[in-house]
Amino acid sequence: MERGEETTVEFMQRGIVREHWKIIEGIEALRKEFRKEPTNEKNLEERRKLAHLWWEILYDEGLMPQQYVDLRPKLKWDKSTFAESINNLRRIPSLTDHKKIDQIIRLLDELSNAWYVDGSLKNRRIDEWIFLDEVHSFEVMDRSVLLTCTSKGDGGEAYIRLSFPFPDTFRLQMNINSELREEGGVGFKVKETEGTIYLSTELIVVEVRKSPLHIDIKSSSGEEILSEAEDHSLGFLYINGKVMGVRDSFNQDRDEHFYGFGERFDHLDQKGRSVTIYVTDAYVQNYEHRDHVTYIPLPFFISSKGYGFFLNSCHRTWFDLGEEDPNRFSIVSADSKLDYYVIYSPEDP
Repeated sequence: MERGEETTVEFMQRGIVREHWKIIEGIEALRKEFRKEPTNEKNLEERRKLAHLWWEILYDEGLMPQQYVDLRPKLKWDKSTFAESINNLRRIPSLTDHKKIDQIIRLLDELSNAWYVDGSLKNRRIDEWIFLDEVHSFEVMDRSVLLTCTSKGDGGEAYIRLSFPFPDTFRLQMNINSELREEGGVGFKVKETEGTIYLSTELIVVEVRKSPLHIDIKSSSGEEILSEAEDHSLGFLYINGKVMGVRDSFNQDRDEHFYGFGERFDHLDQKGRSVTIYVTDAYVQNYEHRDHVTYIPLPFFISSKGYGFFLNSCHRTWFDLGEEDPNRFSIVSADSKLDYYVIYSPEDP
């Protein structure tokens, strides 16, 4: 897809809009204003800039031409008007026709309502995620167990490799194919009962319920370390036939707290907040927004329950630590595979 005359980076370099979160705020304000007041000479320039950035954000987050076509029936636009507006997206920086700008804003607004969970530029719709449902079979390897899993609906198969790099460390790898390399680790015991697979070292016991798929991590004494949420846990985001995201969700204790995530300028304890693992710059004149800034983000945190969690990914990642639901925390990564470690400390944190 061709873009307009300027990219998001160029807009930022020219100082029009510098921070990602400020762009989002501006777009959300535009959506409210647009419903009250049409475009005119006074607001034309600002709306044109924000509309261009809005389109860039949708593009960067996976809304490709094929998705436009797929979403059109939901939007109830006639084909000719829809096609004209799509073509005008490429011309936003040079458009001066007020009605065409209004038409583009209306299109972007409706696309966002269809593309995101709550219509805002934060969460894609949950029905685009394919969640794993049950363990179809499993194979005990030298230093790991490979699960073949099926998903709800027609999402096909996926594979999960479970292993223990150390007696106090559990690793989970997930991919849509079986290309999950087995990498060393310590020996462990495997036991199967009706409906459940148990993997254990001298410090950790992992319980895998086959159907519906559910993973519990406990200490050898039976104390719960980490437990997956019962719904919308392990899943893949498919966009245009490709995996564009992975996720997992866990139960969160009401008195559990989270520390880490690399360099932060906001809070030591991130409980009840969302953290984005992505390098975000700041400018002196906008230093009041330093809460969102990080130059050294790390996909690692320590829980007050006595475990550490490390996501092995260099892709953009979101940790929701109870902001949306105080009873769970979730990890969403713009990666095609999931790979994380849970490190347990038997000592008091």
